[in-house]
Amino acid sequence: MGNDDALTSLVHDIKAKCANLKSAAAMLRGEASKEEHELLRLMSRQARSLADEISAYQARRLGERLK
Repeated sequence: MGNDDALTSLVHDIKAKCANLKSAAAMLRGEASKEEHELLRLMSRQARSLADEISAYQARRLGERLK
């Protein structure tokens, strides 16, 4: 995947995951404790996945510069 394709894909994933996190955060209001805990767990997993994708993109870019 070229730089432009990788960046386009990353930006798409960021937008989608941020939208999901925003929707999930809005659902936290009024949730029962058990459901809130599960939703927070899912949000944390989504945020970690997003951070991992950004780190992987950064590592690929750094690797390309070192070639």
